[in-house]
Amino acid sequence: MRITSKNLQRTYLRGLNSNIKKLSDSNERLNTGRRFSKLSQNVIDGSRALNVRDLLARNETFVGNAHQMQLQLSSQEEKMMQIQTLVQDAQELMTRGYSDTNSEDDKLIIGNQMDSIKESIIQIINSKSVDRYTFASLSNEKPISRVGSDVFFYGQNVDENDGSVFSKGSFNVSVGNMIDIGQPAIEVLGHGVDASGISNNLIKLLDQISTSISTSDKTHQGTFVTKMNDKANELLMRISDIGMKTNYLEATISRLSDEKISLTTQQNNLEAIDFEEEVIFNKSHEMAWQISLQLGTKVLPMSIFDFMR
Repeated sequence: MRITSKNLQRTYLRGLNSNIKKLSDSNERLNTGRRFSKLSQNVIDGSRALNVRDLLARNETFVGNAHQMQLQLSSQEEKMMQIQTLVQDAQELMTRGYSDTNSEDDKLIIGNQMDSIKESIIQIINSKSVDRYTFASLSNEKPISRVGSDVFFYGQNVDENDGSVFSKGSFNVSVGNMIDIGQPAIEVLGHGVDASGISNNLIKLLDQISTSISTSDKTHQGTFVTKMNDKANELLMRISDIGMKTNYLEATISRLSDEKISLTTQQNNLEAIDFEEEVIFNKSHEMAWQISLQLGTKVLPMSIFDFMR
């Protein structure tokens, strides 16, 4: 069969284009570090890689949520410990204030000290951690306000609140696992009144205790002592609960970190090139390209080859 010069030239050009494409693809793989840039180039591994990327993105979301929760829990724990200390100080003042050894002036002074503790607790409850009120609901506004002797949680009197008018904050730290870290001020301080008309709210309770000490009224002394003990114990339980959630989050972050390492390894196996191997292939493709150019001097007309140079 006769091979014409045109056939030879076409065959040569196809081989030349093939070699330069192989070299170009190899250069792209070296630059990007990826075995393929389009799903169509490797449908099976590409589909698996996309799934792994989704898992990695979800992992990062969970880790971000967990770190955010840690910051909020740390702030809540610190401030509730401060409130718990103030409650203990109030209990000591109550013991002194209801003692018959104190004069009327002493009781007035103790009543004022109780008022100072009350103001300190309000400041802590209404304080922020970074850009968020620590004991706010999802609305992130200052939770506690006062008008005279009345205390309000987002505009509703705490004595009339049944505990249903607040929202908590929950975050996902794994698939199907929501953790509630909300500590609304209304839960921390208490709400409603008992059968005797005594408030269950810590701020209102301190106000009533201060008044009873200042006026030497011991009518509800036993109830006040019991309620303050209950508040102190409740705060300790809340602090303990925060500690348990913090430990759980630390374990979760550790697990998510291990999972990220495993997923990253999977992603590299599916997408990443072996650089040493690819460099060898790249040099081979480059040599083939150079040989093709040299061969062209014998296949293509000199005028065309000179033009390519």
